[in-house]
Amino acid sequence: MSKLWSTYHRTDLVEVACRKSLETMGLDYFDLYMIHNPMSFKEGPDPIPKIANVLQYSEHDFLDAWFGMEQLVTKQLVKSIGVSNFNAAQLQRLLDKARIKPVVNQVECHPYLTQQKLDQFCSENNIKLSCFGVLGSKGTPLEYKGSNNPVLDDPLVQVMAAGLNVTPAQLLIRYKS
Repeated sequence: MSKLWSTYHRTDLVEVACRKSLETMGLDYFDLYMIHNPMSFKEGPDPIPKIANVLQYSEHDFLDAWFGMEQLVTKQLVKSIGVSNFNAAQLQRLLDKARIKPVVNQVECHPYLTQQKLDQFCSENNIKLSCFGVLGSKGTPLEYKGSNNPVLDDPLVQVMAAGLNVTPAQLLIRYKS
């Protein structure tokens, strides 16, 4: 599995990026290749292009990237394609135009960020919701409780884990699986 970065959303750059990743990893194909996020940054060597500290966006968007992703399936460079960090409106826009539906949408999900509505939307459209950050994400606004990892350190998570004779991490990993 690998992901397409936001500076490669122009349709003709998708295959270039995929082939580069395949070569780096010494693979012939990916089982899953995903658009990393719906934000399209200006094409070029800078992974987060800025001018005068202002983020530069591309005129191409995630639909252009998706059409390139579909070509990867046709060329058998990838078996399945998906997205990451997409909301329901972005997914619907993609579904309205896509020839191949995404098999997965990977998003941050844990007891503080349940993603229930998005999970329901994905389920209704036969898209698997895959979770990252199940232990909580350091450096996000969710640190409001003053902890470096508020989900893992939450007293309720601690009590529930103890009651099940598992670690808090084991409990959270099982949360959406």
